[in-house]
Amino acid sequence: QRRDADVRPLWGCRLLALDSGALIAGTSLRGALSERLAAIKQEVAAARRNIVVFVDEIHVLLGGQGGNEAAQDAAEELKVALARGEFPCIGATTEAEFRRSIGRDAALERRFCRIEVAEPDVATARAIVSGAILPYAHHHRLHFCPQAIDAAVTLTQQFIDGQQLPDKAFAALDLAGSRCHRRGAAEVTRGDVAEVVSLWSGVPQARLLEADAARLLALEATLQRELIGHPTVVQQAAQAVRRGLAGFDGRRPLCSMLLLGPTGVGKTELCRALAHFMFGRRDAMLRLDMSEMSERHSVARLVGAQPGYVGFEEGGQLTEALRRRPFQLVLFDEIDKAHPDVLNLLLQILDEGTLTDSHGETVSFRHTLVLLTCNLGADGLRPARLGFAHAGALTADPSAQEGARRSLLAAAQAKLTPELWGRMDEHLAFLPLAPADLAAIAALQLQGCAATLQERRGVRLRWDPSVPQFLMQAQRLAPASGARGLRQLLARLVEAPLADLLLQGELQPEDELWLEVAAAAPESAADPSHAQPAPLRLARRSA
Repeated sequence: QRRDADVRPLWGCRLLALDSGALIAGTSLRGALSERLAAIKQEVAAARRNIVVFVDEIHVLLGGQGGNEAAQDAAEELKVALARGEFPCIGATTEAEFRRSIGRDAALERRFCRIEVAEPDVATARAIVSGAILPYAHHHRLHFCPQAIDAAVTLTQQFIDGQQLPDKAFAALDLAGSRCHRRGAAEVTRGDVAEVVSLWSGVPQARLLEADAARLLALEATLQRELIGHPTVVQQAAQAVRRGLAGFDGRRPLCSMLLLGPTGVGKTELCRALAHFMFGRRDAMLRLDMSEMSERHSVARLVGAQPGYVGFEEGGQLTEALRRRPFQLVLFDEIDKAHPDVLNLLLQILDEGTLTDSHGETVSFRHTLVLLTCNLGADGLRPARLGFAHAGALTADPSAQEGARRSLLAAAQAKLTPELWGRMDEHLAFLPLAPADLAAIAALQLQGCAATLQERRGVRLRWDPSVPQFLMQAQRLAPASGARGLRQLLARLVEAPLADLLLQGELQPEDELWLEVAAAAPESAADPSHAQPAPLRLARRSA
C-alpha cells in the first residue's frame, strides 16, 4: 500500500493469468511464438500498466523445456520489455526449477525480484482453507463442516509428506467432497477426510480418529497384554514413544531404541506390539537382517546401487520400502553383525531423520519407529548355564536383575560406537523369562491357536488349566530358546494332532475339542530322573 512517487500502486489493476503451456503449444515453427508474445506485449502496453500478468510454472515459458527452440527464444523476447517495465509480470515456480532454468541466465534473473513463499503454519493454513472452501462446496454441491476443514489441515500436516500446506489440505477436501457427492451425502465430516488421508498414507482410519492422549496414557497396559514379563522394558518403551509423538524429537524418527537380551525373550514381540499400536497392523514392520550386511558393498542393498552398476533402477531395500510406506516400524535385527559402513547410515537416520538414496532423493524417517536388536552380553544370562531355575532366581532378586541389566548394557556399549550409542533414545535390557511368564505366554499362544481354529474351521478348542503349566515344564528340555521353544512345543504337541484330525475329516464345524495332560507312563514314573514329559491328549466333543 505504499504511495511513493516512484512506486505506482496496484489499486485498480487487472490480474490476468497467462497459460504458458497453451502459449507454447503449436509453436514448432520458428517465429510463431514471437508473434504470440508480440501481440500479448502490445495488449499489455496499451493498458498503460493497468494489467499485471501472472504466469504459473513460468519456467515452462522462459526455460526452454524439452528442447523447443521457440520456447528458448521466449526469454530473449521478454527481456527488453521486462527491463523497461512494459510487461508487469508475476511468475511462480519452484526453487529447483528456478535454478535449472531462470537462474542460468543472469540477465534474465535480474529482471525479477525474487520472493520466497514459505509453507504456512497450521493456523494460517486453516484460515486460508476456511476462506477459500466455498468454490469447492459449490462444485460438489454439499457443505464442508468446520471439523472437516480442521481435520484436512491437521491430518495432512501430520501424515502426508512430500506436499505442502494448504495444497494438500485442499486436495484432501476435494477428494472427500467427490466421494461424499457420489454417496449422496449432504455434508463432508471429519471421518470423510480421515478416510481420504488413510487411503493416501496407509494409516488405518480408526487410528486417525482416535484420541491420541487417551491411547498414549494407556500405552503400558496395551503393551503388557502382548508382551509378558518385562514391566521395566514396557515402561521405558512407552515413555520413549510418548516423547516422540509429543514432538520433542523434531524431524528425527518418532523414537529409536536398542533392544538387548538373549533370544526368545520378546524383543521381536515388542516390535510387533508397537507396530500394531502405532500403525494398526502387526505386520507394519520392515525387518532388515544385519547378518546379511556384513560386507562393505552391503550399503548398496539398503540405499540402491550407484549409477552405472547393476540394479541402479531398482533402488534400495530400505529407501524404497520407506518411500512406498513411510508409516512403519523399521527393525535392524542383530545390529552387532553389520559392517561399520552400514552403521554410518544409521547415524544419519537417527540424527537427521533422513536418508539419501542412490538417485539423490531424500527419504524421511520422521514417521517411523527405529528399533535395533543386539545379542551382545546375552551369553552370561542364558538359563542353560545354570539350569532352568536360573531365570526364576534372577527374576526374584531385584539386585540380581539390576546387575544383569548393567552387564547387558556394558557389553553392548563396549562393542558399539559412542556415536551410535549416544543417538539412541532408549537402551532396553530384556532379562530371561521367569517360569510364571513362560506359562502365561503358553496360555497366550494357546488362545491364538484356538482363535485360528475357530475362525477357519468353526471348531472350538478348550483346555485344562494344567496345560500351560505342562508346556512351561516341558520347556526345561530347551531352556535357552525361551518363548520360541514354547512355540515349537505347541506346534508339535497341539497343532500337529489337530492337523491330523482335520485332514482325516474327523472334525466338523461346531465341534468342541478338549485338551488336557495325559497320565505319565508307569515306566517313566519309576525313574523320575529319566522321565519324559507326559503328552497332551485331545478329546472330541460333538455338538
